Amino acid sequence: MLKTYFSFQIMNLVLTSLTENKVRIFILASQFIVTNYSSIDLHCWSFALPSNERLEQFKLSNSGPHSCCYSLLKNGVKSENPKGTVLTMLNNVSHRKGKIKSNANFNNYLTIYQRRENGSEFSAPILLNKPIARKCLSVPQEDPADRRRQHQALSLSIVSHQGQQHVSIYNDPCPSYAIENRTDFNMYVAQSDTVQSNKAATAVPETVESNFSWFQTVGSRQTVFYTPPALDDHFPEPQETTEIALIFACVSGSAIRWSHPVKIDEDKSIFLNIPLYGDLKLAMKVRNRTTVLVIDYISQDLEFSAK
Repeated sequence: MLKTYFSFQIMNLVLTSLTENKVRIFILASQFIVTNYSSIDLHCWSFALPSNERLEQFKLSNSGPHSCCYSLLKNGVKSENPKGTVLTMLNNVSHRKGKIKSNANFNNYLTIYQRRENGSEFSAPILLNKPIARKCLSVPQEDPADRRRQHQALSLSIVSHQGQQHVSIYNDPCPSYAIENRTDFNMYVAQSDTVQSNKAATAVPETVESNFSWFQTVGSRQTVFYTPPALDDHFPEPQETTEIALIFACVSGSAIRWSHPVKIDEDKSIFLNIPLYGDLKLAMKVRNRTTVLVIDYISQDLEFSAK
């Protein structure tokens, strides 16, 4: 692989060769190709960081306006000649650009959004360095009928072939959870590292070997689709035996303080205490394909389990 480094951008190229009619042919191509098989047109932003650099306060919305954005026009799933998008350049978002050595290794990322004017609302960042069997995403989109912000459930896979990383994006017909936030504040959701409700929990990283922490935001008055990383990691193995608990936190300018783990295993309504906010009601409706979670204020005339 060939890597060209600029102050603000990175170019990753793959050099291969073949022999035809006793003539050696060299082929120079981009390392990353993205093909959109979903039902909607998308955009993506590609960026890179030195593999040994850790950003504690990195936020995707702080990086715009930015270059290295690409249009991902939709292809039919059964298209005989699908058109992919070549990611020629990636933004270098390092905080120490002037100190990077020419032989530095980079982690390369991709994040997806639907509209350029709403480019600050990105999906989960995807590490492009390694193959991925499945990674589920939730991408904000607008409903032209009422202008409300909806979310589209997508899934993504990465396959390596001759040094190139081929990224494919599809509709996700069965995300694990549809989380509706009926409150007036934004919150984070993450997979808990424990299913014991009486233990303090930490969040399972969404991306292993990542340069930063990222958690799914469930915006006020929005419904977001979420699939925990453990289910993606074990795909396509059966998931019925995997025990999962979720944790929630208030989006604020201070350090993240998570709730106690909530195991999603049956239809019920419980108290959910979110630090920095207080008690809310969490209603669960377990279905075969997608489990619906509704977070709402507590009404005085309602009774439900406090477990």
